[in-house]
Order: sequence, then C-alpha cells, then structure tokens
Amino acid sequence: MLSKSKFFRTFVQKLVSLGYFTSDDVDSLLGEFGGLQRAIRLRHYISAGEILAWSMAKKDSAQEMCIFIKENNELLAEHGDFMYYFVQGIVDQMMAMGSDVRPVIEASPVRPRVSKEKILGPVNFYRSRRAARWDVVQRRPLAAARHLTAFPKPLNSNHADPS
Repeated sequence: MLSKSKFFRTFVQKLVSLGYFTSDDVDSLLGEFGGLQRAIRLRHYISAGEILAWSMAKKDSAQEMCIFIKENNELLAEHGDFMYYFVQGIVDQMMAMGSDVRPVIEASPVRPRVSKEKILGPVNFYRSRRAARWDVVQRRPLAAARHLTAFPKPLNSNHADPS
C-alpha cells in the first residue's frame, strides 16, 4: 500500500487524467492551502479531498458520480480513513443540490470498522460483560446505546465483576 502522500498525489493525478480537473484547476481549488504540493506537505488530505469532491459533484450528474465511484471502488477503499471524506463530500454536495444520494451511497465502498480484535489481537468477546458490550456496540450501535445506559445487576452479587 502506498503512503498517504503518494496515494493522494496518485489519486489527484488520476482525477486529472480522467478529465475532471486540469493541474491548474487543482491548484486553484486548493489555493487556500497553497496548492496541491503544499496541501500534501501539510497533510491536509481530508480537507483537500472534500474540496475536490465538492467540485466534482457540482460539475457532474448523480449518475456520473455513481459510475465514477463504482469504477474506482478499490481505489477509494485503499486509504479508507481519509477517502471516506472524499465520498462524503460528493454526497454532501449532491444533497445540497437536491439530488437523490441513495445510489451514490450504495455504490460507495464499505468503510472498514476498527474492531477490538484488530487493536488488541484475538480475544474472547464474551469473557466479561464489558467485552460483550463491545461486541454489541460493534454490531448494532443504536441498540447498544440502550445497553450502555442500564446494565442488569449480576445474579450473584458475591462475585466481583471481571471487567
């Protein structure tokens, strides 16, 4: 996987090669950062990506944006931590223009979830109530909010809670 700076530079070059922008357009759009090179040097990938996405969504139709996202799904998922905001920028601009955003959202790559197992290594999620709550939060965030406010009391109060 490319570093974030190399990836972002490659991504912008792809947008230029596909005809969405010229190099001068990119530098003028990112003028508040001092152009593309300075935006990369300052690591403003999220903000720069959002600005480019807004401009793309203004120029093209919702159908063209869906085609772009479907054709570049792997590329958009490669650095999902900041490319998520690029896709979100497209959705935001289209919504502001009154377009139906459901097809764009359905075409967008799935945002990877960071799980406890990924951070801490393999664990038995059900070894404690805290771990079980974590599993619930990962699967059903809205339902989990109810569980976080009121936990059932242990059946046997003589045993200490392992969490």
